[in-house]
Amino acid sequence: VEVMDELEAFYSGERRRPRRPRAPEIEIPEPNPGIPEGIPEISREQKQQLRRRWLEADVAKRDAVKRAFQHAWNGYETNAFGHDEVRPTTNETNDSWGGFAVTLFDSLDTMLIMGMDEEYKRALQHVRKTSFDKDYGASFFETAIRYLGGMLGAHALRPDPMLLEKSRDLGERLLRGFHNTRLGLPQSVLNLRTGESHNHHWNGGFSILAEVGSIQLEFAYLSRITKDPKFHETSRKVFSLYETLSSPLPGLFPVNINAENGQWGGAHITMGGLADSFYEYLL
Repeated sequence: VEVMDELEAFYSGERRRPRRPRAPEIEIPEPNPGIPEGIPEISREQKQQLRRRWLEADVAKRDAVKRAFQHAWNGYETNAFGHDEVRPTTNETNDSWGGFAVTLFDSLDTMLIMGMDEEYKRALQHVRKTSFDKDYGASFFETAIRYLGGMLGAHALRPDPMLLEKSRDLGERLLRGFHNTRLGLPQSVLNLRTGESHNHHWNGGFSILAEVGSIQLEFAYLSRITKDPKFHETSRKVFSLYETLSSPLPGLFPVNINAENGQWGGAHITMGGLADSFYEYLL
C-alpha cells in the first residue's frame, strides 16, 4: 500500500519521482590499486547536473505514460464503455471475458494512481451496478487477477465499502473452485452462479500451474480486509501441496498437474506462459 501511495503521489505531480526503498548499508572496499590512474573524478556540481537530468527524464516518461493511458482509456470509454474490450482498429466491442467490462475493472487502480478522478468516478458507477451472479463459465485465472484484483487494488488506494462487498461476493464465488477437486486445486473454468468447474479439454483436463498459483495475493488481502481467514487459508494450501511434490527439476514445477491425484501431466517446465505468475506470487 505504501508503494501504491508513492506512485499515486508521483502521477498526481505531488512528488517528482517515487521514493526508492533504502538499500542496506554495506562496506565499500578500498579502491583496487590496480586501477589505472588518471580517471577524472565527478565533481559535486556534475553529480547535481546528472541528477537533474535524471529527474527531468523521469517526469517526461511519467507524463508520456499517463498520456498513453488516457488515450487508450478515452478510446475505450467512448466506444466500448461497459464492454470487456474495444478493438483498436475498428472500435468494435468484444465481450469474451464475461461481459462485465474487464478493461474497466482492470484499470481502476491505474486511474487512481494517475489522478484521473473523474474517469474513476464514472467507472465506479458501472462497478456499482455489476452483478457477478451469472450463469457463465468464467476463466478462474482472469477473473481472479483482473476483476477481483482490480477491485482490491482500487480499495487499497481508496477504501470503499461497495468495492469491499463486491470483492467479498466475487471471492466467495471463486472460493468454491477450490472445493471441486480432491487436492483442492482450482480448475480453469468456473461457473460463477453454480460453482461447477472443469479444466480445458485442449489441455488434457489438467490444472495449470499459473492458474492454481495466481490468486493467493488477492485472497490474502481479501482475508485481511474482511477479517475472514478462509480465503487466505484455502488458497495458501496450494503452495503447501506443491512443497510436498517431487519435481523433475527441484525448485521448478511442470505446468500441468492432475487435480485429483497430484500426478504431473508431462515434464514440460518453463518460467514463461502457463507458469510465470506462479513464481511471481511465490515472491
